[in-house]
Amino acid sequence: MDITAIVAIIVAATVVYALPSIIVLIRGHRNRRALICYNLLGSWMIFPWFITMVWATYNDPSSR
Repeated sequence: MDITAIVAIIVAATVVYALPSIIVLIRGHRNRRALICYNLLGSWMIFPWFITMVWATYNDPSSR
């Protein structure tokens, strides 16, 4: 495997890992600090990542 493929895999994995945080920042979620902290600290395991993703995509009517 060449270096380009390794870098591409690392970048793709980082984007997928940070996806809940990216969604929260774009949507302006009212709990964005908690979500970002939870994503950074707990999402290295699969199950907390799904919880963070659901929480990030939850339609929060008070955030608008």
